[in-house]
Amino acid sequence: MFGAGYVGLVTGACFADLGHEVVVRDVLPERIEQLEAGEVPIYEPGLDLVLERNRERLRFTVDVHEAVDGADFLFVAVGTPPTYSGDADLSAVWSVVDELPDDLSGNPIVVMKSTVPVGTGEHVRARLDARGLSRLGYVSNPEFLSEGSAVADFMSPDRVVVGSFASDDCERVVELYRGVETEIVRTDVASAELVKLAANAFLSTRISFINEIANVCELVGADVIDVSRGMGLDKRIGSSYLYPGVGFGGSCFPKDISFLKLLAGHLDVGCPEDAVDDHSPKGLDLEVLVRVPQRGGDRSAAAARTQPIFSFVASAVPFGPTSAPIAPERRSKLMLTMSASRPAIDSTRLPPPPMRIGGCGFCTGLGVPSCAVTV
Repeated sequence: MFGAGYVGLVTGACFADLGHEVVVRDVLPERIEQLEAGEVPIYEPGLDLVLERNRERLRFTVDVHEAVDGADFLFVAVGTPPTYSGDADLSAVWSVVDELPDDLSGNPIVVMKSTVPVGTGEHVRARLDARGLSRLGYVSNPEFLSEGSAVADFMSPDRVVVGSFASDDCERVVELYRGVETEIVRTDVASAELVKLAANAFLSTRISFINEIANVCELVGADVIDVSRGMGLDKRIGSSYLYPGVGFGGSCFPKDISFLKLLAGHLDVGCPEDAVDDHSPKGLDLEVLVRVPQRGGDRSAAAARTQPIFSFVASAVPFGPTSAPIAPERRSKLMLTMSASRPAIDSTRLPPPPMRIGGCGFCTGLGVPSCAVTV
């Protein structure tokens, strides 16, 4: 496993949990020292337990020769951050490919976990062939891990996508996932690369869409939480990523949308991203409101069904499997002004939380089990 970052460490640990022998290689000596000492350099619920119970099947190193010695699969899980132009910085990917020894034993398969632009697999294949490493297979196996639920996302995924140039390589990678009950999508390399970009672009579209609906709700006096719930109960739509908030961000969505937009530009076709933007509710001055359900009476205005607790300028970063990350450029200094007195609320009448923004610690501290964030 090349890369001991978020994707590489979670993937390596989970493969070890499936019974495989895994060597994780990273270029940062201090990170390897931490892992060898039993320390986890990133925060991910449950990852420490997976690493601990699989210590006999996991090794960590900075030596590329030690990492590839006797390996059947060479997973690439390094960072591919966006460049200034919005394209992918594949320098870490090319470093891994170029560092592979010419005298590799056996016929290992290079498995791309890193998110890369469509067409990267073809370039990697050509680069390996040019070095006389045509015996190495190549497979695209994109990751779909969410912060806060990454271990569960690996062990109980919605699907596993495997794209290959050769069917035998595909089946070898599929066999690695024995014990994981899910649907396997067998396809070509380009399609596998595009699945990841298209999926994240679509999820970003949903976030942008519901935030635009939130703006409409503000103008007409509707409750966007009720609107979102009413939409989400439609089986054709579903409720995932249909929560209003301060927009999307993080390490994946903006980057993947950028890759997709550049691809569409190069191909001179319309891009789905044209309809996607970080459509957060107008302004960043937010107010946390407690939803007090009405079992009758006037429900004509959303304001009549909420009680302000406090207001602030958004800066806290949501964390959790149901949270959409906030883009760093949209964060600003926290300006919290608590109300002088806490409203008297009968918490037994409050409904289940309609949305979760990182497990709001503010409302938890106030003893309020349910909150919504609106403009």
